Amino acid sequence: IPQFEQKEDYHHGIWQDYCETDEKPLWQIAPWWSKYDLWDNRDTTKDKFTLADIYGVNSVTYNSQEKYVSMRQNVTKILEGRPHIPSEYKWWPHLLIEQNSDFCEFDKVRNTANADRMFVEIDVRASDFKDTINPEGKNHASFMIYFYLMTDKAPGIRIWFGLDLLLETTGDDRTNIIWHPDSAAHQFMYKIPPASVFGCIENAINPKEGVVVTGKEWKRVRCDITSHIDRAVELANRDNAYGVPVTKEDLYFSGVNIGFEISGNYDCTIDFKNFNMVSYKKNK
Repeated sequence: IPQFEQKEDYHHGIWQDYCETDEKPLWQIAPWWSKYDLWDNRDTTKDKFTLADIYGVNSVTYNSQEKYVSMRQNVTKILEGRPHIPSEYKWWPHLLIEQNSDFCEFDKVRNTANADRMFVEIDVRASDFKDTINPEGKNHASFMIYFYLMTDKAPGIRIWFGLDLLLETTGDDRTNIIWHPDSAAHQFMYKIPPASVFGCIENAINPKEGVVVTGKEWKRVRCDITSHIDRAVELANRDNAYGVPVTKEDLYFSGVNIGFEISGNYDCTIDFKNFNMVSYKKNK
């Protein structure tokens, strides 16, 4: 059974077929640990608004008329019905679009975490969801937003500050905040569950375990993350996440990714639009 490690010579390529200018791209596409390199195995028969591989694993499509992004990850094409067993598959497939300070300029003052109120906004829907074809092994399908919460007091260290939009798993992760070290990236993770993201679990894309609501109707999210930033700072200091004490004034957001992380034989398509982070600061 192959180990889907990230290749040392892995590259994202620059996908700007849809763009008629020479502007530097603000987003990169990251299909990590997905067996087939999305760029090297690109399906050149697709239109200029679609980046997909020839194996039917990953695709990212921009709908230029309705102004939304559609992302599909079909892990069945990777596992081929075999269970996802951690001892055999060290990692799990990702399909993300990412923005970070490595190739974008970020204004630390503008992106400060020290806002009086801060919201994350997005319209999202599950246009297709095929449950795992094999209940054995580790089965976990998620579509998340991860912001990179950083400080100049501890360069290179971040908190993965996340919002779960789709979390198809067992247990109470869909209703409880998650705070723990991330085993893959060796950084702490603070995740806001779907029950908080959508206002209540009944409004979420998957309101019940084992149930994902698909269709054309958009779900509007405007999640107030202000108290979550305060809580993340409290927990970071309690567990020495940055190695130094921090305040909210020390922190800023240096990037974000959005997309799939999937273990198990799922095939999922999520659409989103109007993605934004909005902050308000009172005039003193």
